[in-house]
Amino acid sequence: MEGTGPVMYSVKTTSDFDKQFKKLDKSVQRIISKWISKHLDGCTDPRATGKGLVANLKGYWRYRI
Repeated sequence: MEGTGPVMYSVKTTSDFDKQFKKLDKSVQRIISKWISKHLDGCTDPRATGKGLVANLKGYWRYRI
């Protein structure tokens, strides 16, 4: 396919994530937000920095921040 560039990913959060995120310390929120912005938002391969989970959580990824 000509003319198609790499796919750029964006981060979408769930309402459950938003609720839990608000409970965190403001400094921790800032660290996590910056890390997500730098490593995941707008990247071409979000799996490059994460590790796939196994067993009943297969299909989900974890990231060390």
